[in-house]
Amino acid sequence: MRRLATTTAALLLLSGTAFAQASFDQVVKDLEQQGYTNIETVRATNQFQIRAQRGGEFRQLVYDPKTGKLLSDEVVPLQDRDQLRDMDGDGDGVPDRDRDQDRDRVDAPDGGSSGGSGASSGRGN
Repeated sequence: MRRLATTTAALLLLSGTAFAQASFDQVVKDLEQQGYTNIETVRATNQFQIRAQRGGEFRQLVYDPKTGKLLSDEVVPLQDRDQLRDMDGDGDGVPDRDRDQDRDRVDAPDGGSSGGSGASSGRGN
C-alpha cells in the first residue's frame, strides 16, 4: 500500500511537470501563429520566461514552472525592451552591464560634476 502511494505521488509530480512543459510548448506555438519571431525560452528554478518579437514590439511572459501559472505578460516597444531586464530595479531602463563612466556621470546643477574623479569627459563642458 505504501509503495502504491509513493508511486502515485511520483506520477502526479511528473505529470504536472510534463503538463507544464506541454503548456509552455503550446504558448510558443501560439506566439509563432500570432507572428512573433526570435522566440527564446529561459528556464530558472523559480520562473520560466518566454521572450519574443513582433514588428516593433518585444513581449516577455513569465510563468511559475511548477504550476504553469502566468505571473506576468509585458509588451513594450522593441527599443524599450531593456526596461524589462533592468535588474538593479532603479527604473532607469539601463541594465547595469551597459553602464560606463561617461554615461553615468551626472552633472550638478551648478555645472560641475557630482561624482567621478573630476577628470573631463571630453564633452566640452
